[in-house]
Amino acid sequence: MPLLPRLRPPRSLLVRFLLVALPVIGLVTAGTHGWLDRSLGDVLDASLTREIDARVALISASLESGMVLHDGTLLQKRFREMGESGDVRRLLLVDADGRIVESWPPGDAGRVPDRERDAPCRECHRPGAKAVRDRLDAASVRHAAVSLDNTGPCRACHSDSQRTLGMLLVEQDRGYRSAILRRLHAGLGTAAAVLFVLLGTALAVMFGAWVHRPVGRLIAATERVAAADLSVRIPEEGTGEIARLGRSFNRMTASLAESRASLVRTNRQLSAMYAILRDLSAAAYIDDLKVVVVRTLAGVLEAPHVALVMPAGDGLEIIEHAGGKTSRHLADAGVAGAHVPLPPEVLRRWDEPGTDGPRHDAPSGFVLVPLRAADRALGMLAVETPVAPSPDDLALLAGVARQVAVALENARLWTLAITDALTGLFSVRYFQAALQDRVAATRRNGRPLSLLAVDVDHFKRVNDTYGHPAGDAVLQGLAARVRALVRRADIAARCGGEEFSVLLPDTPACGAMVLAERLRERVAAEPFPSPAGSVTATISVGVVEWREPATAEELVAAADAALYRAKEQGRNRVCTS
Repeated sequence: MPLLPRLRPPRSLLVRFLLVALPVIGLVTAGTHGWLDRSLGDVLDASLTREIDARVALISASLESGMVLHDGTLLQKRFREMGESGDVRRLLLVDADGRIVESWPPGDAGRVPDRERDAPCRECHRPGAKAVRDRLDAASVRHAAVSLDNTGPCRACHSDSQRTLGMLLVEQDRGYRSAILRRLHAGLGTAAAVLFVLLGTALAVMFGAWVHRPVGRLIAATERVAAADLSVRIPEEGTGEIARLGRSFNRMTASLAESRASLVRTNRQLSAMYAILRDLSAAAYIDDLKVVVVRTLAGVLEAPHVALVMPAGDGLEIIEHAGGKTSRHLADAGVAGAHVPLPPEVLRRWDEPGTDGPRHDAPSGFVLVPLRAADRALGMLAVETPVAPSPDDLALLAGVARQVAVALENARLWTLAITDALTGLFSVRYFQAALQDRVAATRRNGRPLSLLAVDVDHFKRVNDTYGHPAGDAVLQGLAARVRALVRRADIAARCGGEEFSVLLPDTPACGAMVLAERLRERVAAEPFPSPAGSVTATISVGVVEWREPATAEELVAAADAALYRAKEQGRNRVCTS
């Protein structure tokens, strides 16, 4: 355990500074006060010494003049003047025989004092005392003993062998000077205290103005930065360290704001790309993908109007999303058509050569983004923007366009791989794979699964009578009527020639019978248009529901058996196993 508790420094920078500065100021003030006090004392002592020397010189001169003039009153007059000055307590003029010649106060002239007993002689002449010609006693009285030497005019009357003619004893009161010194001391103490307070206040004010307040502003600014406010700036006044710190802080916050804006833009782009890729990957079929593209872009980019323009035969197909609704439009080769949502000048630029990146069409307010895959024009995205897009927006659209083009091309290739070229229904290979999956799922979950086997009656007669183009038209018309009746979860496929299969998940035999009968009636009631004219045809349908433990192949065989039964019973009918 430490002997002294650990002191916690104060939080305020101003208090820390004053805790250091005030003791220093106090020491300097106290030292200055002591020095001035000693200096004034030395000045007073020197002044007193000079006064005594001057009075001794004046008495000596008066003594010499009186002796020369044989005028004893001159010395008495001088003694009286000095005695009445107020600070001389005693003056004694003693001759060489020890007799007092003149004194102040008067009355001691002619007396021979006892040097060992009478004041002031005893201070120097008592046994064991040390002779001191100039001293200051405890009562602040200055005692001075000055010898009167036989020099100059004195030798005219006195023998040369007599070196000293006498002594002048002076007792001068230093009390009034001590009072003055005490008053000066008190004044200096007051002045030192006032100076200490003034210096401390001045330093506190200057430190507060030059250091504490700017540092406080810097602390407040850093707290705002910590709260994610990067717009804060502090004044950049002056050229000192605090000003340089402020400028560095402002540059730092500006750099942080720019970095944050860049991160926000990058995050927005990544979020948009993720959302787009997520939605694009969920759509396998190209028709579904087109709708997903415009809906997703409208939501992610917050665009009021998004359109996808793609070639369709001799014209253009336009899928647009505006006002929360998605619609499909067709325009002919001249870019005309009913309710075409885009200006003709915009549509004409969908496959404009040499346009690889997004461009802003200011008159229409759309950003036009070409869609290309393997140097082949797939179409164009038209995104309406209320304001001119920034370079970041254009870069985002360019990246989105690349992903959309890849998704559309993959969907096109996937569609080609799994669909029948003539009818647009699923191919037999896809149907077989899907049948295996559905049978396995039905075996796991126990939900119903039905299969329709459809065949065109006397299809060879149609080809022989009307020609193969008419036969193809009948197959295409039958595929269209099948698509119109089935659900999205159902799988309709052309299995070869005039044979079709329809797989119906979650549908029992009774429901499959209703669908089959509806399809048969529609085919029989509506002739098929063809290059050779209207062609009347009928179909036979076999219906079967999966039963455990049948395999996929056994299910197909059962459907074929039901179909053959319908053929045997006269065609144009629906039979079940």
